[in-house]
Amino acid sequence: MYSMKQACQKTDLSYETLKLYCNQRLVPNVKRDHNNRRVFDDRDIAWIQIINCLSMKGEASIPERKRILSAKKDDLIEQMQRIRESIDCIDHKRSFYD
Repeated sequence: MYSMKQACQKTDLSYETLKLYCNQRLVPNVKRDHNNRRVFDDRDIAWIQIINCLSMKGEASIPERKRILSAKKDDLIEQMQRIRESIDCIDHKRSFYD
């Protein structure tokens, strides 16, 4: 897990900008530590980098944006497959109990 300061360093954002992203809910499901401070994992960092790329680099970044979106789509398809497998397992167990 990364602190706000560490997340800022990893994403090249100012503290204020990252805080704004969080407050505007551009970074979903931000976690908090035991002191109620925001903390970020690697997925959060990747998400923040996507937001940065999509919003700040103009047309020159279109190939990079496409690559990022393609990678994100692949991740989501993989997650969807794991969810389908979990649902199938649950259905199988329910059938067994029936």
